[in-house]
Amino acid sequence: MNGVVAALSRASGNVSQMGAPVQQTPIEMDRSRLPAAVVDRYCTDGFVVLEQVIDPQLLRRIVDEWEAFMATDTPTLLPTDAPAAVFWRHVPGEKKRMRPLPEFESLAELALGEVTTSIARQLALASLGESELRLLETIVFSKPPGVSGVLSWHQDTAYFPFEPQNQVALWIPLETVDVDNGTLQYAVGTHKLGLTCPVDLHTGEPMGSLERPRVPSDPAHEGHDVVTVRLEPGGLAVHDSRTWHRSLPNVSVDRQRRAISLRYLVGETRYVPRGGVAQSMKHQAGVAAGELISGPAFPLV
Repeated sequence: MNGVVAALSRASGNVSQMGAPVQQTPIEMDRSRLPAAVVDRYCTDGFVVLEQVIDPQLLRRIVDEWEAFMATDTPTLLPTDAPAAVFWRHVPGEKKRMRPLPEFESLAELALGEVTTSIARQLALASLGESELRLLETIVFSKPPGVSGVLSWHQDTAYFPFEPQNQVALWIPLETVDVDNGTLQYAVGTHKLGLTCPVDLHTGEPMGSLERPRVPSDPAHEGHDVVTVRLEPGGLAVHDSRTWHRSLPNVSVDRQRRAISLRYLVGETRYVPRGGVAQSMKHQAGVAAGELISGPAFPLV
């Protein structure tokens, strides 16, 4: 099945010095073999946007699973014998809800299936020289209208207790996303600038120690080009876990903004705990500090 890749054109005049969105030019592609232009763009910019990749019927089934689960008071359970599914409303004060991923058949199909893992594997091999992938995280985000603010500029790797910090993330919308209902923005090429400290996503304030620099609160002001993404259901954005990004507030009157984040560890990875990172990973990792990540909570895909 062919899709369309929204490749990011670098033609003269498409990017301002202060971060105006880059023009996007569609390119036909086969999802089982990404075009060289798409792979090169990912390696250069740290992200790429693909259109018409995911089966819309699968996404509708995932929405049904989400709505059925959110209508219950099923307690949180973080499994050690299976990957976790995380459900997170981006509203200050609300806690994530977690359950074993196998409880959600369609969501598990997406996270573990050939379509998503093939894309992640091709880009991991091209950018990091590794083809081994483990499913690290499956999150369904929700930004309800009127109550969801900005999620501050950040770098994903800052929140995880791993070495090396090699990850690929796929961000998959469940409805149209644009500037009104809380889409993503990326700072181009920032995956090449090293590791940063974790920040509180709602306030932007640093968490833990400041042994690493923080992501600037306004990358465009620092001279980085910033791209604002627009996606329809069936499309996705893929980014290197070091790429700076944020999501805008949902300022619409009545539009939902739900999306799925799939994150994959790339190559052999060791558990290296430190301050300010996800403490739940200690429960799931099941290994001592310095040991390789393995086991059913982080399955090979």
